[in-house]
Amino acid sequence: MVLGFFLQDFSHKQSLKGHEHKITAIVVVDNDNQSLCISGDSGSGIFVWCVDPSLSNEPLNKWYESNDWIYRGVHCLAVSGTGYLYTGSRDKSIKAWSLEVKMLIQFALLISIQGL
Repeated sequence: MVLGFFLQDFSHKQSLKGHEHKITAIVVVDNDNQSLCISGDSGSGIFVWCVDPSLSNEPLNKWYESNDWIYRGVHCLAVSGTGYLYTGSRDKSIKAWSLEVKMLIQFALLISIQGL
């Protein structure tokens, strides 16, 4: 569950439900017409919600990275100004997702740096 709060008085704004695994990363995006909350979990799930208490608390979209059981899990999220979501995963990869097309658009495998 993701909880949203007003920063002015720290009052509860919205509860977003849907993850079955531990949430490991979260990012909020302010688009022209709506705010989105995007979260990743330890089961390789990526969930997208509209941040608006008047709407459903269910995700707008659910994506799942295809990882094996050893390397699954989303560890970080970043959003570009051009409409792409980037996910960093335990399998040492960065994946780019189109927020407009709502799909994985490319895959890049990172080479591990010795000593890290």
